[in-house]
Amino acid sequence: MSGGGKINTSSTRAEALTVQSSTAGMTIPWLRGMHRLPGNLLWYGDFRAITTNEKVGGKGGSPKVEKTSYEASFVMGICHGQIHSIPKVWKGKGRTTPAVLGFSVFTGAIGQGVWSPLLGRGTQSLGYSGLAAVGAYKYALGDSASVENHSFEVRHSSAYSVNPSIPDVDPAAFTAELLTDTTLGAGVPAALLADWSTWSAYCRAADLLMSPALTTQTTAREALETVADLTNTAVVWSEGKLKMVPFGDETLTANGSTYTPNNTPVYELDESNLLVDGRPAIRIALKTPADRF
Repeated sequence: MSGGGKINTSSTRAEALTVQSSTAGMTIPWLRGMHRLPGNLLWYGDFRAITTNEKVGGKGGSPKVEKTSYEASFVMGICHGQIHSIPKVWKGKGRTTPAVLGFSVFTGAIGQGVWSPLLGRGTQSLGYSGLAAVGAYKYALGDSASVENHSFEVRHSSAYSVNPSIPDVDPAAFTAELLTDTTLGAGVPAALLADWSTWSAYCRAADLLMSPALTTQTTAREALETVADLTNTAVVWSEGKLKMVPFGDETLTANGSTYTPNNTPVYELDESNLLVDGRPAIRIALKTPADRF
């Protein structure tokens, strides 16, 4: 018999792209500091199968093996902008960088431009204003016709604002932003917030820094109570202002801030405060010993 011929090792050719997540109506994450977040597919196109033939053996009569691989272009949304950068990407179980994967990073600026591969695509030519995202042009998918699970280490522009070696941020700063932001937050008038400088100094000095990521819908009250609990602080509405009162009773210094508690008693009560007209304000009546249990 003569050699030659063709061996097909490919699975049935795929007709569409399989992705990790493409959900309409899901909450767009809000974050400060640095966090790891998954992507949500916003757009894909240019999907195509690529067939190659490789010879098996070293002579002209050897058979050829036909293999099929795939590629596609896509955009994944990540969170509200504006972010600083995306230092790392996890593809499956491996960690790499956007540059190695050929990703274009959109920081989520208001009015950011349209990604060049989307130009001229009619209604698909979107800049995704205010949304941090990544784009991949003719991304190699291998022979699976699917985009592996990707998650992204997102550095927000607020990261390292307290300490150059710590990406976490001041809870007082991001809580005020979350409450007063009229676009993404609760829209509370800033005039209703008291001076939170003491709370800020306490959080910084006690190393109570955070990188919050709101990935599900929540009320402003729930978010405020969570931050207060985590920072050992009371939420107080007094004199028409929202006050944050730390429970810390020791002087602390860290991250360029010093917290000095006010331990002066407001009231000092003694037995005289428990008397009414010279008689005890609290009277206890006991049964006779024979009638008690």
